[in-house]
Amino acid sequence: MGIIERKLREKERRREEIVDSAEKLFFEKGFDSCTMDELAIVAELSKATLYVYFKSKTDILLEINKRAINKLKEYFENAVINQKNGFEKVRALGKSYYEFTIEYPDYHKFITLFENYSSLENASKTFKNLIKLDKIMINSIKEGMQDGSIKDIYNPEALSKSLWAMLTGLLQMINTKAEIFEKVFNLKKEDFYKHFYTIINQGIKKEN
Repeated sequence: MGIIERKLREKERRREEIVDSAEKLFFEKGFDSCTMDELAIVAELSKATLYVYFKSKTDILLEINKRAINKLKEYFENAVINQKNGFEKVRALGKSYYEFTIEYPDYHKFITLFENYSSLENASKTFKNLIKLDKIMINSIKEGMQDGSIKDIYNPEALSKSLWAMLTGLLQMINTKAEIFEKVFNLKKEDFYKHFYTIINQGIKKEN
């Protein structure tokens, strides 16, 4: 291994260690409550060295967001394996998204949190990662239209993003207000999922 390659590997290792430290700090205290000074202490670096790797907290947030999206992508890829048709893949993707929020609640928060902090430039960077998820959904929808399990009256790209928006909103609502809905309206989170899938079944499933 040459000197240049070794330095690059060392730099990447240090960068990953900083993100690891940031995850721990942000998850424990919340993004708004943390400062770059605190992160430098946790990462055992000088503040000047920290800024060599990341210009701002938002840059670190986007890096964590990238990790979160890549993990969700793994869930999506596993979800569509061995499904019998496109419609079942779409349903499986919805279920896997929910499972992801249970297993990685902090990552789920970061997938949505970046919207509050990212500029148009930063949003475009993260959009490239979101496209990876969108393609899996779009391909499942297209497959369903071809195999006859999904109605072919929709634009696959628009339907994919609509389903993503619906499920994301539903999961956010459940994760933040589930206890209130159960106490005030006697609605359990299972009721929301049941109705969501009923809407999906009646809205996009093609009956043979």
